[in-house]
Amino acid sequence: MDNESVLQDLNQTVVRYVQNDIKRAEAYSASKIEPVVKERYEIYYADKEYYRNKFPILSKTSDLVSTDVADTIEWALPSLMKVFTGSDEVITIAGVTEEDDNKAETMQELLVYQLQRQNKFFPILYNWIKDSLITGLGIIKCYWERTEGYTTEQAKLNNEALQALIQTGVEVTDIQGPDIYGDFDVTYQSPYYVKNAPKIENILISEFIYSPDAKSLDEANFVAHKRTVTMSYLREREAQGVYANIDDIKVDKFKGSSYDPIDEVVGDNYVDITQEEQKARQEVVIYECYTKIDINGDGILEDMIITICGDTIIRMEQNYMGRHPFFAISPTKDPHRIWVKRSYAELIGELQDLKVALTRQIMQNVALTNDPKMLLDETAINIDDFVQGRKVVRMKAGHSLHEVAMPMPVTPLSPQTFTFLEWVEGQKENRTGITRYNQGLDANSLNKMCDIHHMIPLANGKFKELKDIVDGDILVGQNGQPTTVVKAHEIQLPKKAYSIEFSNGEVIRAGGEHLWTIRNQRGVRKTVDTDYIFDYMSKYKQPMYIDRVNKPLAGIHKELPLDPYFLGLWLGDGGSWQNVLTTEDKEVLYYVNNWAISHGGYIEQTKHQNSGKALTYRIKDTNLTDICIELGIRKTRYANTGVKHIPEMYFEASYEQRLELLRGLMDTDGCHHSGGFCIFTQKEGQLCDDVVRLAKSLGWDVTVTETNPGKLAKPNTKYYNIGISALDNPFKLAKKANKWKRQTRMTDKVKIKSITEIEPIPMRCLTVDAEDGQFCIEYTYTVTHNTATGISAILGQSSQRLELVARMFAETGLYELFRFMVSLNQKFIDQATVIRLTNKEMRITPEDLDGSFDLIVNAGISIATKESTIMATQTLLTAIMQANAGGYMVSTPENIYNLFKKWIESIGFKNYGDYITDPAVTQQRMMMEMQLKQQVLSQLPPDALQYYAQFGILPPQYLNMLPPELQVLFQGAGNEPGTNEQQNVGGQYGGAGFGGANLSGGLVGGLSRVDNQQPQNVQRGPSQGPSEPSSGIGGF
Repeated sequence: MDNESVLQDLNQTVVRYVQNDIKRAEAYSASKIEPVVKERYEIYYADKEYYRNKFPILSKTSDLVSTDVADTIEWALPSLMKVFTGSDEVITIAGVTEEDDNKAETMQELLVYQLQRQNKFFPILYNWIKDSLITGLGIIKCYWERTEGYTTEQAKLNNEALQALIQTGVEVTDIQGPDIYGDFDVTYQSPYYVKNAPKIENILISEFIYSPDAKSLDEANFVAHKRTVTMSYLREREAQGVYANIDDIKVDKFKGSSYDPIDEVVGDNYVDITQEEQKARQEVVIYECYTKIDINGDGILEDMIITICGDTIIRMEQNYMGRHPFFAISPTKDPHRIWVKRSYAELIGELQDLKVALTRQIMQNVALTNDPKMLLDETAINIDDFVQGRKVVRMKAGHSLHEVAMPMPVTPLSPQTFTFLEWVEGQKENRTGITRYNQGLDANSLNKMCDIHHMIPLANGKFKELKDIVDGDILVGQNGQPTTVVKAHEIQLPKKAYSIEFSNGEVIRAGGEHLWTIRNQRGVRKTVDTDYIFDYMSKYKQPMYIDRVNKPLAGIHKELPLDPYFLGLWLGDGGSWQNVLTTEDKEVLYYVNNWAISHGGYIEQTKHQNSGKALTYRIKDTNLTDICIELGIRKTRYANTGVKHIPEMYFEASYEQRLELLRGLMDTDGCHHSGGFCIFTQKEGQLCDDVVRLAKSLGWDVTVTETNPGKLAKPNTKYYNIGISALDNPFKLAKKANKWKRQTRMTDKVKIKSITEIEPIPMRCLTVDAEDGQFCIEYTYTVTHNTATGISAILGQSSQRLELVARMFAETGLYELFRFMVSLNQKFIDQATVIRLTNKEMRITPEDLDGSFDLIVNAGISIATKESTIMATQTLLTAIMQANAGGYMVSTPENIYNLFKKWIESIGFKNYGDYITDPAVTQQRMMMEMQLKQQVLSQLPPDALQYYAQFGILPPQYLNMLPPELQVLFQGAGNEPGTNEQQNVGGQYGGAGFGGANLSGGLVGGLSRVDNQQPQNVQRGPSQGPSEPSSGIGGF
């Protein structure tokens, strides 16, 4: 058998298989999907014809409908859209290894550009989500679109180069030569990409068919995009080399159907009954099929793309994308099936039906009450007068008025009617999670998971176990400020759990998908989950850090019974039984004496003194005894229970009051060790534990080690050194306070020391209203972050339904789409390309995209709104400027310039160069001015130099010789009235006089241009001096 016969048999076999797949898929769609989709759209649109058929009797008196389905979906759409578009970055990409981190940033920039600029992803996402909410299945298609153009190029090539050019397939239009050197003048068409990018488009459910037995789209052996196109479209694609065999298509037999049940509802119901005589306008149905066929008879199915029209294959190729290009999202999922039984429309549809029936009954009842039917005595009046509504109804003689007519009694509405309507409304809220009070879903509200027994610090200074936190509780955010619990989610079990030990001594138990904002030793920050931290630290053994809380201002300023500093002194060196205090420090004695005087008393030395420098003083005639008994820190003969400790109300006081309390303790029983590290020594007991808790409440690192104080130790008693890394001066006494120095290391971060996997335990999620989604946990105020848990981690309660829908969208269709786009970019970007986001350009090469990446869809992962970004940037700018003004140079001019750029861009101004200037440009301009000045001054005679040195300006006769630009440099009046005459006079000197053409030419031309962008020839950081750009400053 010859090759042609083999190909013909293969072609017939493929057609038979594909047509059979199409037939099965079309039959399934026509019987199971299309009728249901039609009804779901009718419910969504509250179609009056639909309800006339559903309630024929009630429809006779009213056609009022309820739009609960449409209202619910339209309310859900903004909330869901905000989850995915609440920031400029829909997707976050991280490198699997450190080497991939920079490439991941490039890939992320590219994807954001392709989504926002090249595909206008917002309306696509809107339609995608809306389709899924209405029909139960939203479909989009993503494929690579490449369009080539050609430019005419000419080159001189030798014979070897010419043959190589021809072998590339480039169209050579003209060859002249060879010349005496054997070279040819060649004219050829050089190809370039007009478009080379992914294309995303929405697909109607009626245009999408698949294998009926497929349990998921990934497992489907057959998926197809059904399209109605014109013959003209096919001819155009044939000319482009996309399709073939167009002449073999039998148009009449396989032209598109004129009836689509879904389009009858969604479309405008227009049917064109004319017959097109021009073949170019005739329509046919084509099927772009992604199927698996044993094409070579080896018993293994191959992935193929086959486009077929009737009996004609117009394109067949191997599936170069590795999978089909369709991505589906659904608000609900049925196990082991693609098509869901109940969509949002059906979920609320039956409730909408109830409301339609009830409201029509109410309308009918109101109508009968206002215009009741009448009972008439036809022997008493002229019936025709009444029926025809004449102004005069004739009453026959011998009848009284009340005998003529009477209204029929109307049964009043049941008192349960409106109660039932309220019940229907409640059921709708329970089923959808969209209430009358929470129309919107915060993008931060998708879970943070930690052990339910962790203690959570409240903003009032108290603590609660995580399991006891409720909506409305006010916690402490990473910035130390209060943040409110928006949602306290249900307790759940994570798939994986870990125990993480930090350098501050804290151990946090968190789920595997819990997120942390970490930084490495180089200060590079990124957000990763606990699984990533475990894998990374196990593999690389390198340290990681998290943010440290910034001065936890938990607690409020309280009116305390005892001054915090005095209480600290008293707990350190005061008596447990009497109002006595032992000290050798005059500052302490002075403070205690002033306190006694302010409370109507005084102090005096006791008669019996211990050996040593310290003296004991008695505080007399004050209410100190009553205060100490009230606080429970005084022992009495009747109740020997009062032990030295810090009363709970002091832990609930403000940051400043707690700091003063610690200073009193440190001034008595503490000492400075080195730098910012201090030690407090105390015997075992409650006071020791309280001091540890107090120091941790200030956000400081604390260590506890056993010590031996020597001869002062009491027998059978343990003593401890409490090491405190203080971030504020913990002393008030000058001799101690002057030794303390502010720490410079680890002041804004906490080291992750180790991480181990543990058995899953009950955990809980909180949603807070902090912009960064972070809050503090445990007595160390360790900062914890949002978590984006998987679908299985979100329970199906009505209050969480939108959260569930958002996560399902994120972890199914959206994640798969973005992962597919990454692979397309790596496969098809084969030459350098330039993208432009906001006001900057980025050049991307294929090598920049070659890496392994992890993807996170930004649904509920601390998405910042535009307003919050502007506010945060303004706050940061203010803080940096204040710090610099105070002498703490925390930023360079370039840092501040970049921050101003970010602020201007977040406001919405695109051309930030109109408002600010790059410091490198300013520096370059100043150096050029200095060079010009030096060049001018080098040509001045001695008397002019002396004049300039004395007065700071040039003598007028020399100044007027310069061009206006140089006059300004030398404080001349180049732009003042009358200057033009002086310039003309100066111009006569030309190149022979002072200045000359060399000063009025190229160098001045560089200054005449104002360009606020980064200069091309100026190095960032240390430099040996900038060189002048050939095209002026900036070179743009």
